[in-house]
Amino acid sequence: MKNLLSIMTIFICLLFNTSSYSQKAWEKMKDNLQINFYDVVKQAELDFMNTDKDLKGSGWKGFQRWVYDNEYKYYPSGDRSQSDPYFDSKAFRGFQENN
Repeated sequence: MKNLLSIMTIFICLLFNTSSYSQKAWEKMKDNLQINFYDVVKQAELDFMNTDKDLKGSGWKGFQRWVYDNEYKYYPSGDRSQSDPYFDSKAFRGFQENN
């Protein structure tokens, strides 16, 4: 009986531990290159509307860095479907082959 109780306790702890972390909608969208850049920004701004942006770990600064690093790549249309996420690694591999 003690073994069953301890197993159930561990199971419940694991269940709550894994379900307590949820990724925000914009974080899922930013990895999908078929979604327009400006749609991702709109969704992120909606997600952060209910969040205190000054709190440490809120994700606001990371989002702002992502926007700053990527906006010029997709301006003005916001179309990300034509970009290659592996452009840097392919260019470096080509450089290594040539030198």
